[in-house]
Amino acid sequence: MTRKGVCVSDFAVMQDLLHQYGYLIILGWTFLEGETIVIVAGFLAQKGILNPWLIALSAFAGSLCSDQLMFTLGKHKGQGILRRFPSLDKNSAKARRMLLKYETPLILGFRFVYGMRNVTPILLGISGVSHLKFLLLNIIGAGVWALVFSFGGYYFGHIFTKYTHNLANAELWLIGFILLVVAAVFAVRRARHRREVHHALKVTGVKLPPKMSRKERKAAEQAAVDAMYEKEIKADAAMREKSGEADASTPEKTVKADAAPQEKTGASDAAIDKSIDAKADSTMPEKADGHDNHNQ
Repeated sequence: MTRKGVCVSDFAVMQDLLHQYGYLIILGWTFLEGETIVIVAGFLAQKGILNPWLIALSAFAGSLCSDQLMFTLGKHKGQGILRRFPSLDKNSAKARRMLLKYETPLILGFRFVYGMRNVTPILLGISGVSHLKFLLLNIIGAGVWALVFSFGGYYFGHIFTKYTHNLANAELWLIGFILLVVAAVFAVRRARHRREVHHALKVTGVKLPPKMSRKERKAAEQAAVDAMYEKEIKADAAMREKSGEADASTPEKTVKADAAPQEKTGASDAAIDKSIDAKADSTMPEKADGHDNHNQ
């Protein structure tokens, strides 16, 4: 068999494997990871290897089951899991602040936030969110997420094929484009992380020594970021407490304001009654004297 024949045969075997087991691979991958496999599978769907609707269904099932499991573990063993796996705990402060401010939107969209997918269901379980609420919102969020990335990859593959079908080595152009996108995403995430660290150091007043190992600097920067979010969480809690006290004092002020006119009215009525009684007492002797004079 020629070298070209071997390549064609290998490609045919790969297509057959993807056609038979691709959905199980997507199911397992999305249970453990995220959207990368879904985008790639959506691209392959444009070539007729996979069905985009079944890709979305597999991604939905894998993501939903994973998040429900993490939520349940968070209900029962959440703090222990965070202590055992520091990689999960490093984004917990940020996730807790978002949870306190945007509970429902966070449940719906945490899959779309980088670094938040694995830790958020655990924190939601720890926070006491009900199973029913998380399940309903998680179904909606997982469905939207699966459709967006499945058909995003599918339509990207369609556009790519449309404009590159006449180019030689189109697959190499695709690989180069994917690598460029990955590099751009990595650069953007790194820049955002540097800005976050710079802001955290400024807010917390932490000054890192110039001579530190890479591991020590990374740990110190993460500690500063966590301290910044903890500070913001406390500030938000104090603001909510102050707002609650203001709301609680409002009914008392209203009651006092309503009682003041009543007290004033009551005092006026008492003064009138007292005046009438005084007049009655002053006229009674005159009438008595007039009666005596008449008898005389």
